[in-house]
This record gives sequence, C-alpha cells and structure tokens, in this order.
Amino acid sequence: MDDSRYSEAKRLFNEAQSLSPEDRAAFLDALAPEARADVQALLDADAEIDDAFMQPVANLNEIMGHDPQIGTQVGAFRLDQLIGEGGMGRVYAASRADGAFQQQVALKLVKRGMDTAAVLRRFEAERRILARLRHPGIARLVGGGETEDGRPYVAMELVDGEQLNEYVERYSLGLQDRVRLMLQVCEAVAHAHRHLVVHRDLKPSNILVETDASGRPTVKLLDFGIARLLEGDPDDALTLTGQRPMSRPYGAPEQVRGGEITTATDVWALGVLLYQLLAGTKPFSADNQKGLETAILETDPTLPSAAAARGEPSTASGAARRVRGDLDAVCLTALAKEPERRYPNADAFAADLRRYLDDLPVEARPPAASYRIRKFMSRHRGTVGVASLALLVLVASAAFYTTRLRAERDRAEAALAEADATATFLEDIFGAADPTGADPADRSSRELLALGLEQARENLAGQPRQLAPVLATLGRVHIALGLYDEASGALTDAVRLYEDNDLDPLGHRDALLQLANLSYRTDDYPAAVQHAQAALRLHERHASPDSIGNRLEILNTLAISYSDLDSLGLAARLLQEVVEGRRAMTSEDARVDLSVNLNNLGLILYELERYTDALPIMDESIALATDVRGAEHPYVAFALHGRAGVHAKLGHGQKALDDERRALAIGEAAFGPDHPFVDAARSSLEEFEALGGVAPQD
Repeated sequence: MDDSRYSEAKRLFNEAQSLSPEDRAAFLDALAPEARADVQALLDADAEIDDAFMQPVANLNEIMGHDPQIGTQVGAFRLDQLIGEGGMGRVYAASRADGAFQQQVALKLVKRGMDTAAVLRRFEAERRILARLRHPGIARLVGGGETEDGRPYVAMELVDGEQLNEYVERYSLGLQDRVRLMLQVCEAVAHAHRHLVVHRDLKPSNILVETDASGRPTVKLLDFGIARLLEGDPDDALTLTGQRPMSRPYGAPEQVRGGEITTATDVWALGVLLYQLLAGTKPFSADNQKGLETAILETDPTLPSAAAARGEPSTASGAARRVRGDLDAVCLTALAKEPERRYPNADAFAADLRRYLDDLPVEARPPAASYRIRKFMSRHRGTVGVASLALLVLVASAAFYTTRLRAERDRAEAALAEADATATFLEDIFGAADPTGADPADRSSRELLALGLEQARENLAGQPRQLAPVLATLGRVHIALGLYDEASGALTDAVRLYEDNDLDPLGHRDALLQLANLSYRTDDYPAAVQHAQAALRLHERHASPDSIGNRLEILNTLAISYSDLDSLGLAARLLQEVVEGRRAMTSEDARVDLSVNLNNLGLILYELERYTDALPIMDESIALATDVRGAEHPYVAFALHGRAGVHAKLGHGQKALDDERRALAIGEAAFGPDHPFVDAARSSLEEFEALGGVAPQD
C-alpha cells in the first residue's frame, strides 16, 4: 500500500468509525471495491484490538514504520516500544525515566487529533474505575496524567503474558486446567462486579496469562476502556456516539440491541470464553457482522460437548464426553438470551465452576436427586462402601421395576419380589451399624440417605404401590443410623400411603412396626403402643399362621413400650409369650432374637424386684449372645451390665464387680471412652466398688 492509498484508507476509516452501524454500512457500500476492502480490513482489526493493552501491532502500524513517539518521555516514563493500537489510542511498553527506581509499565496514550471531549471523558472514567480495583487478576493502575500537549495517559502494570486462548492451546491444557483458568477470570471479573464495575469488553485479547515464580499460570484482566460504573451517571455511556461498547463475537444480545447493561452482560462474554476453551470454537459465527448479530439474538448455540465432538478425531470423543453434562449446562446458563436467566454476576458463575471442580452438583443443572447421587458417588470414589451401593440399587431398582410394571403387568408380582429382596439386602447392610446409636451417621452417609429419599420421592411420585415400601425401608435404615427425624418423615409418609391407597396390609404392618420402634427410641411410649397395636391387628387379620416371627417381633415392641409406661406385669406376660415362641424356632436369626428377648424379660423381672427369677433368664441371654454374636460383641456388654445389677441386688458382690468390669472393657473397646453406655457402666462400677459389690438399698 503506497502513502496516498494509506492516507485515503486512514481518512475513510476515521470517518466510518464515527458513524452509527447502520450509517457505516451505507457508507461502505458507497465506496469503490478497493477502498471498501481497505477500510473494512482496518475496521475488522480495530474491532479485535480496540483500546487493548499489549496487543500485536496492527498491520497499519507496520506499514507506517517507526513511531516518532518512541524514546520520548511522558510523565515519569520513557516510551520504549509500541505494543498495541486501537482507534483512539496507542499502548507502549515504557520504563521509569526519573531515576527514582526501576519500573516497567504499559502506558496508554490518546492519539493526537482524537482527544475529543468524549474520548477525554472515557479516559478519565477508565482511570477512575481502575483506581477502585485491587485484585491479583486485574492489571493494576500505576498512575496517569497528561502530556505537555494536553493528551491524557494511563500507566498500568506491564504484563508479560499471552492471550488466554493462545496459552491453553500452546500448552495443550487439559479440561480441568482450562476450567481453573476460567475460574481465575471469573474471580477477577467478580471483583469488578463487587465494586459496581461492568467490563463490557471481555475477550481473549483482554485476558493475558503469565506464569508466576512457582510456574503457576496466573490470569490478568486488562483494558477497562469501555467499562461502566453501575452507580455512575446513567447518561454517561463511557463510549463514543454511534459505537456499541463490545467486541462483536463476545457481545451479549442486550449490547447488540443497545439495551441495558448489567453484570449479566459480562456473564455472557464469560460464557463465550468458556465455550471457546471447551469446544475450540465460538458459539456463534457468521460471514458478516449482520449475520453474527442475528445469530447472537436468535440462534441457540450448539452444546459445547457437541461442538467439541467435531474437533480432531483423536481427541474429540474424549473431550465431548468430559464436557457433556455439567459444563454444557454451565455454558448454556451463561449464554441465555435473557439476562435474568443467566448467572446474575461473575461471583455466581465462579461458584458453579468451583462446584464442578469439587465434583459437587452445579446450580445450572436441574436439582434432580439422581444427578446429585451421581456427584456424591464421584466425590467419594473409593470410600463409598457396599451399603451406599445398596442404597443406589434400592432406589434405582424401584424405578426400574416401576417402568417394567407399566410394560409387563403380568410380571408385577415377580418384580415386586425382586425389589423386596433388594430392600432386605439394604437393611442387612445398614443393620451392621451400631444398634445403640453410638455414633450418629457420618456426614457422607447422611448426605447419601437424604439423596436416596429425595430420589425415591422424585422417581416414584404418583406410584404409591412402589414408593411406600421404599420409604419404609429407608425409614428403617435411618433408625439404624440414629437419624430419627428423617426416619419419622419417611415412615409417616409410608404409613399414610399404605392407608390412603389400601395397599399390601403386611407391608403396612411392617411400616407401623418400624414407626412403633422409632417412637420407643424417642421416648414416645404411648405412640409406640398405639402403632404396635395397629401392626398387631393387621398381622392377626392378614398374616399366614406360619409367620410367627413377625408376631413375636410386634409383641416384643409392645412389651418394652408397656414396661416404660409402668405396666410391668403386662410387659412381663407378653415377653414370656415371646420367649416361648422363640424357643420353638431353630434358625440362627431366631437365636439372636431370643437372646434379646431374654435380656428384656430379665430387665423387667428386675424392675418387678423378682431378682431370683431374673438371674437365670439373664444367664441364658448372655450365654446365647456370646454364642451367636461373639464374646466381645457390644450386646454382650449390655447384658452383662444388666446382670451385674441383679447380682448386686442378690448380694453377689464379686460377681457384680466382675460383670460390670467386663461390660466396661467391652464397651470401651467397641465405643471409646465417651459413649453414654460406657459412662453408665463406669458409674455403676464405681458405685459397686464403693459398696463392696452390693447394690444400695432402696
């Protein structure tokens, strides 16, 4: 390009730049083809680097040759090298020239002839905005002032880095590292938002990545030249008349329309940046400005995972798989056409990226329990045991069988039987938890069970026949882990479903029995009796004659509940019936239950002051518990503690001391020194030792 052509192109470029987009299009159409091509090239270059810090010099400057400003002094700084140029100003690498200390800066200087009132307002606004921002992810303000001929300048921290998109590609960063860099960008923008500043021109060329002393990549956000203070003068657009403050590929719909600018406007640009990092392409493209603006306003972007799948064949499928799901949702939330449907600000965007990196559910995804369970399992990889897997199997199988029931009504009973087997497996696994509630469920178990309940309610909504037994099973598991409030909600809902929908009476019976057991554990003995009696009535009406174990279980709950209502005689008679029934059963489970029933009967006989009757009952209970559970089982400690009291009442001082010491040793080994049972055993032992093993007289 010769000098005359260059001068004409620059003149036409400056004229086109001052026009509104509509007038600019007509202006370009009226130019000769060669002139139009020259001006359009300059406009396109300016759109990419307008007012940017530390950009490659545009072709126009290369044509111009040496910049006469190089080597001159501006304020305390000497201009060393031109590193960027936009329509209104240039950016120089500069060094401190006053000898006070060594310092390098990026110095932004308004061009001669461009120092109009609007440009001066914009420069001053940028300086005022930068003065409010102090964040490691934002290039800091060093100073500012005016040249001798009255042109304003701003001196900024000089960042030795490269553009965000170029950095991630050059170092072939993996997905997690790309998201971590994007999180840094969001955190820097969030700082601006908290100080009521909207950047309005976020794009890769305004985000540099440099490496710190430890080798860690650090993001630096640049160029607040068209930023806006949310609390400022609403009439001060901080931009030239007829120019929309944005770089077209990253502009939000409201910027295209000339609408209200909010923090959600920056969220859109952040969404475009994240999309580009994930998919390797921008979400919107077109052959010309009009087509691009139409796409931004009217076209829904392809999922970034789908765009990634169209990349290099060797990596596309893996990239798409990793992006699919959470990051798809995060991107599309940021790119919602309506600002109110996006993240409200960069803080919220950053929070979802942190959740993604921490394997937590992201807010952008629908809050389905099944999704949150998958995230739970991912977070606890390697630590989630068979009980957790069993819970997933229970809820998932309930949903599966529900679907199958709709398709295969003739196989309904078989499907329900299999689902019941899954529920029983879950009960057995969680039943291994401390039956005394020694330790409440740890946080991960609590979270998993809560998600299981929620997923059951979601997956089986409107299907009471399937939901009721699942809720009853989960209620029982919550009881085993000491989560009584959660158990109450699940069991109460299960009982209501059985009652309201006239469902399986034996399932109803079992749910009532669990509710009775829960009431007993929470000291609501009248309610325990009420629920157990209702369970017994259902059993008597509907159970087969050979289901003796279920009846004895109900009678045991009734008996211990009556004992705490001071109906000790009735409680003893019920337990004697239970013990006789258990003695007739030969299974291993029946022997375990018998040891419990014998201990309960012995304790009631103790309360009735029938110590001689109580002792052989307790002897049998301890021998049986030792045989079926092992000598160190906590239940043996409970039984020894009870028998020690009987020995003491009978004057068997040494036997009382031996039983209590053994109970304390087992308890401390099983539960640790601070468990309530251990405290009780220790107190009894101290009392027995003080009295020589003889119980105090009432």
